[in-house]
Amino acid sequence: ASICDAIKSNKQTKLASINFQCNCITEVGAASISAMMAVTTSLTSLNLVNNIGYGNREEGPAFARAIAEGLAASALLTELNLSNNWLSGFWNDGLGRKVGTYNAEGINTIASALDINASLTSLDLQFNNLNADAKAAIISANEKRPTKLQSLQL
Repeated sequence: ASICDAIKSNKQTKLASINFQCNCITEVGAASISAMMAVTTSLTSLNLVNNIGYGNREEGPAFARAIAEGLAASALLTELNLSNNWLSGFWNDGLGRKVGTYNAEGINTIASALDINASLTSLDLQFNNLNADAKAAIISANEKRPTKLQSLQL
């Protein structure tokens, strides 16, 4: 949160790319990232791979909702990687069994943000245990966009 606050408050920041991969970012941290995304005038690439860890897997949908708010407000972001964050609210237990309760709210919020954001060209949502309806929502949102995603990983 402190890094995002510093970036938000410094109008001279010219960061084009931020890699927050594997930082165990929670819903609170995602809200800070979202607020930063909304006001940063140079950020074009954001990597948030593998942030919802084993201790907070159930936060995946809330994490997705927070990032979607920033995506909707961002005018320059072209690349967003949200892979491997349990955005659906459930996960594999290592024995091939699904654990947790499926929750499409976060993915649906990302789909809604795609309707608003015109700058995004690459979105990676792999390894989030998305069901067919969630994938269809993202694909449908992309089809409605005036500028289609050049890369969509589901």
